[in-house]
Amino acid sequence: MDVAASSRCAAVPVAAITDAAQSHALKIIPLAGAEVAALLKEQPYYTQVQLPANTYKGQTAPVPTIAVMAVWTTHDGVSDNVAYEVTKALYENTAIMGQVHVQGKNISLQTATAVGSVPLHPGALRYFREKGIVK
Repeated sequence: MDVAASSRCAAVPVAAITDAAQSHALKIIPLAGAEVAALLKEQPYYTQVQLPANTYKGQTAPVPTIAVMAVWTTHDGVSDNVAYEVTKALYENTAIMGQVHVQGKNISLQTATAVGSVPLHPGALRYFREKGIVK
């Protein structure tokens, strides 16, 4: 069965694919190579990731693919102090995030600024500097 991606993003495991895998044999196609490298260079909001083994029924090995990283955003009308406190609360409570959503366990300071094409709010930047994530 072929499963086409839609224009919407969803966190792995995607319910529609999980459901389809229950009644159809699926083959997860790896996305890697020169074409992917060119895409990543042109579209910096994508990143290479590994789909862990056994994410979906019948998918027993890791599969290289691409993803759009989740980004917490705000606007410049939010005060620096509020942005700082919210950023601090989010990154200092990642264990709770993992209990709320399966992808919550992947939220970490190490990847907080991975989407380099997105400007950081000055309040968030202050927190990341304190933690040594940015200079």
